[in-house]
Amino acid sequence: MKRLSIWLFSLFAFFGTLLLPLHADNQEYVIDQYGLISESEVESLNALAASYSREHDVGLYIRVYDDYYSHGYNTIESYAESIFINEQLDDDCLLLLITMADRSFDIFASYDGKCHEAFGTYAREKLADDVVPYMSDGDFSGAFRKFLNVANEYLNFAENGTPVTPENDPEVKAGKRGMATAITFSIPEIIALVTCLGMRSRMKTTGIKTEAREYIAKDGLRLTANNDIFLHRTETRTRIHRDNDSGGGGGSYHSSSGSFGSHTSGHF
Repeated sequence: MKRLSIWLFSLFAFFGTLLLPLHADNQEYVIDQYGLISESEVESLNALAASYSREHDVGLYIRVYDDYYSHGYNTIESYAESIFINEQLDDDCLLLLITMADRSFDIFASYDGKCHEAFGTYAREKLADDVVPYMSDGDFSGAFRKFLNVANEYLNFAENGTPVTPENDPEVKAGKRGMATAITFSIPEIIALVTCLGMRSRMKTTGIKTEAREYIAKDGLRLTANNDIFLHRTETRTRIHRDNDSGGGGGSYHSSSGSFGSHTSGHF
């Protein structure tokens, strides 16, 4: 009887495992097959991504591969969606994909859940503005950490009912508040400046000469030679932008929609 009970329990346990869902969300949040960062950095970033993912009940992923065309894809966007499906990423996820052969990147936000709400076109492009300069400078560890930290911040905004949009940009709002404060504190300085200018206009003084010899009275001194020696000089330099400069305030990115989510892609 005891053996029969054990056999029946084992049989029910076996069939119970068959009833479990086959899909398991991928817990390997950071994969770098190209070797851009060290193994210890991968472990550290994976732990950070896992912490943020559990906190928001989403998946925050980073993938670095060689290329997409050798895998049969014509665009990095289609490759990102294949990774989303084939690697069984979390249904509610944000993915940063990099292919080093052509230095391409794609930020993919799935259509399901919080990531769709938190990472609209404006938020994804701002996120790219934060991350791309690091990648362009070769600081991939900094880029990946920035990606995760900003993603966490944007998810917090969305969960509080204020996702990052053109109408609700925390940085823009902070800038407007700073400008208003600066104007308030500048009013006394402006009044003082106007007062000083008024006093100056009433003073009858000799204008400033542009050359030293103009200060010599007529027939007061006879010089056989004179030179003006300048102690200071001013240089004006203009930066020449490269073709791949992102500009910091909205780079030349391409945003689009796919079968499973939205994309913002470009080069670095």
